[in-house]
Formats: sequence, structure tokens, C-alpha cells
Amino acid sequence: MTIPINRPRGDPGARRWGEFELLDEIGRGAFGAVYRSHHPTLQQEVALKLLAVSSDDVRAINKALEEARRLASIRHQHVVVVHDARYLDGYVGICMELVRGQSLEAIVSDRGPFDSIEAGNCIRVLAGALSAVHRARIVHNDIKAKNVLRETGGRVVLMDFGAGRRVQDSNASTGLTVVGTPLYMAPEIFKLREPTNVSDIYSLGVLWFYLLTGAYPVEGETIHSLADAHASGRRRFLGDFRDDVPDQVHYVINRALEPDPANRYQSCGALLDDLNASSPVFVPRPTRSSAPAVSEVRDRFNIRRRTWFAGDVMIWGAAIIAAVLVGVGAIGFMASKAYGVMFGFQGEFALESPGVWLEVGARTLPLVVVMVVVIEVVWAAAALIWRVTSRNSTLVGTWSQRTTQSLLAASERTGLDDARSGATMLLIVHGAVLLAAGWWFKDLIGAFTTPIVDVVLPTHILLSQRPLWLLFREVMSLLTVAGGYGWWLALRHWRLAEVGVARAIAGIALTVASLALATVPWRIVLQSTFENATYGSEPCFIVAERETRVQLYCPGRQETTRIVETSDKRLVRLGTKQNVFSAVANGRPAGGS
Repeated sequence: MTIPINRPRGDPGARRWGEFELLDEIGRGAFGAVYRSHHPTLQQEVALKLLAVSSDDVRAINKALEEARRLASIRHQHVVVVHDARYLDGYVGICMELVRGQSLEAIVSDRGPFDSIEAGNCIRVLAGALSAVHRARIVHNDIKAKNVLRETGGRVVLMDFGAGRRVQDSNASTGLTVVGTPLYMAPEIFKLREPTNVSDIYSLGVLWFYLLTGAYPVEGETIHSLADAHASGRRRFLGDFRDDVPDQVHYVINRALEPDPANRYQSCGALLDDLNASSPVFVPRPTRSSAPAVSEVRDRFNIRRRTWFAGDVMIWGAAIIAAVLVGVGAIGFMASKAYGVMFGFQGEFALESPGVWLEVGARTLPLVVVMVVVIEVVWAAAALIWRVTSRNSTLVGTWSQRTTQSLLAASERTGLDDARSGATMLLIVHGAVLLAAGWWFKDLIGAFTTPIVDVVLPTHILLSQRPLWLLFREVMSLLTVAGGYGWWLALRHWRLAEVGVARAIAGIALTVASLALATVPWRIVLQSTFENATYGSEPCFIVAERETRVQLYCPGRQETTRIVETSDKRLVRLGTKQNVFSAVANGRPAGGS
């Protein structure tokens, strides 16, 4: 029997779209439909997905065609083949191979749940297919049993990419709008976060759970009830349905279904690795005499995981410690060099050990570290208060969801959800704020970038005003934390290739620049009080001292710096100390006439 066809716009009578003859409608979603069609060039039947897109929305058209091109680049036997894509008559058409078979949903509905071997083999195949999809920089965003077909010959095929369906609560009481199929969606999607590879892995875990039970780990009649179930941690476990599934299978499924994305598998490869480690479950059972006990398999599995974990902790711990030491040492090195340039250190006085660099670097960082801790604590407290309030107040929760949707819609309209556009805007804002702060503090920056041994500026007196310097440090520390966090989020949300290496380097450079401004001048400002002396009749400052030699800064001389022996009778120590910047800028160094 022929399925009635809803004809696309621009086709008043014929069952055609362009040169494609539309035979049957074989699927329909909120944004379009899939037809069994005849391809005139290939001379074979194909599946033609038609997605309704306004001709005015050029960005949406290009995005859909770009995704189709990425899909066409995938060569994997378990991923549907894309032949062609184009835009015509208000529709983006994606021409794919026509897979003849049953969906996994139909199979479970007809004959009940799979056994663990059959379900495991399906998931192994799908994890490999999804890994290929993720390597093409595509998030499927709608993994479910209905979108996986099994051909008559047994081939399992992952289908229906880029559906991006927006599913709304049936009673529209909450205003919550999300993307995907609710029963398969990861908890973070209900918080209106962008779908990721990790949320696809959660959906794959739900599919595995469904194949084994015919049910779902989290259920609800509406999107709002599902969101509440995720938020309160209400879920069912595999053991509630079956007691014949091995422990290691429970482990892999439960990790794929971790509510916290950070604790979930971060890639399909990691899931496959654990799945293959439990491979005795998914092959024909050997005779009882040769079969390893389940406890033995589980012990081998857990020992290997613990060994990897311990090794990873040691490697990452050593790497983090090394990175921190290098970073602190680099800051101390720059601060020491800037200090030496400011006061014209020469010879042995210009040489300092890495230990001194580490000490100076460690003393420059507390304000930045405190700023990071304060921001993190305030952010966590605000997030907790907001989460509790929105969960217990329908009005606040609905307003929060609608506000988030409005912001997401605005970012989509302006193109800021695109990696390059978003990163470019972040770079512009970051640079503009840093330039504005630099202009506001331009006199202070000019003072600590101009060596006092070369020329005395009226603004050098600002370096003796600690409240101004502390305000400057706080502003630059805040810019460092905000800039670093912004670029961390950008590179976590988008891939480096999508952001662009040049943009990422520029953003990191701006963050490093603000960190340098917050830390490098520290020694110049806080270690600028020196012992007064006279050399001959000239007032001087002893800016550095070794066992038998001192370096003098004598602002009244043509040659402002000199190194002299402590036994030199022309050197007279006055026993007083002054801040060099205030004394010189005011023209009143001790010992002067």
C-alpha cells in the first residue's frame, strides 16, 4: 500500500522534488520528512530527507549543507551513506542510501529485549560508528532505537543525523524547550546546555539499557517530569529488571549513564576499550571447564583499570607540579628582570638563581590565587542558590528556562553560536576590556615600564602609592581570571580547529598579558625602599649589595649607577631608608643639599 505523501512547497501536483521522484513517505519529524525516492542519476532508490528551511535563513541553509558534507565524508559500514545534498524550494534535501530493514525499536517491540550478547554486539558496532561520526566533528544528538536499523542480512546502521528536533512539553506549562528525544537525552541537555559527544554517549547508554529491558533508566510523562527526575536523581538500574547480566556490563552501562558529564566516558573509544575488556560476555560461551569465573574476569578488569588509574594520576600529578613550577619560575624571572632593568643592575647584581625566581614568583601570586578562589566560591554559592530556588519555585524555574532559551535564540540569530564568530567576539571583547583598563591606568603603566635610572618621570611617584597599585593588581587579576575562564569555556565547548588556532593563541596571549601586568611589577613597587648613602657629595641609594660591593643609584649624577667597594671611603651610609620613587620624584633624596 502506498503511504500518502505530503508534497513539499513549490510542487503543486507532481510527487517530485527537483529531479527526484518521491515514492513513499517513510518517516516524519517536526522539521521535515524522509521519502523513499528515485535518484535519476544513480538510477536507484534512495532515502531523501527534506528539511524545511526559510530561504531568508542563509546561515541555517549553509549549516545544514555543511553537516551533510561532513556526513558524506564518513566512510563506515555502520553509518548511513550520504550521496548528495542541496537546497531547493524551501527545503534542504539530503540524499542517503535506502536501508531496508527494521529499527531496533520495532525489533524490541516485536520479540522483546535482547540477551546480553546480542545487545553488547549492537552497542559495540554503534560505538564504533558513533566514534567515526564524532571524528567528523558531528554530534548526532538523537541516538535512539528508532534511529538504528538492522538490515535483513544483519548489518546495523546508524541513521537520522542532524535532526535537531525541538520537543516541547505537551501542556506547555513550563515553557521548557529542548533538542532531541527526551527519554534518551542526557541530564545536562535539560539544563539547556549544548549537545556534545559526551551527551551522545549518554544516549548510547540509554539505548543499551532499552535493548536489555525494553524500558528506560529515567522515565516521565512530560519533559518537565523528566527534568525533575534527572534533577532529583530518580532513576532505575539494570538490576531492577534482570539478574543475568554480568557485573562488568553493569559497570560500563552505569558509567555511560553517569549524570555528571565529567564522570561519563569522554569518548566512544574509551567506552569500547572497557567493552572489549569485558569481551568474554559477548562471545559464545566456552565449555564450563575452560570458562573463567565471572569473579575472575571482573578482577582482571578492575585490576587493569586500577593500574591505568594509578599510572594516570602519577603522570598527571607530575605534569601539573612541573607546569606550576615552570609557571611560577617564569613569573619570578620576568619580575626579577623588570626589577633589574628599573634600577640598572649590572654585573653580578644582574644575576639571580632559579631559586630566587621561584621565591619571587610565589610571592607575586597570592592576590591572583585569592581572586580565583573568591570567584569560584561566589560562583558556586550563586549556582547552588539558583539551583535550589529554581527547583522549588515554578515561577523562577520557568523564568530561568525562558531566559536561557531567549539568550540561546539571540546567539543563534546573531551567529554567536558558531565557533569562529563566537571566538572572534570573545577576542574582541577581551581585547577591548584590556585596552580600556590599560588606558585608565596608562600613567601607572608608563611609570613601571620606564627605568628610573634612564629618566625620572613625574608619574614615577605613583609607584609609591600602594592603594593605586593594589587596585591595578585587582583589576588585572580579575581580567586574567575572567579571560582565562572564558577561553577555557570556549575551547571546551568548541574544538580548537573550529575556533581557529590564531584566535586561540591571541586569546591566550591576552590572558597572559593581563597576568603579567598583575604580577611582574610587584617587585618594583614593593621592594623600592632602599638605604640612603652619599658618594662623595652626591646623595645615593644602595639598591643592591653583595659581601664586599654595593650598587648605587645616584639620581643627581650623569652616570646614575655605579658599583663600588664597601671599603671605599667616599661611600657614607646614612642609616636611613626612603622610597626611591617618592624621594626622586619629589626631588628630596636624603643626603642632598
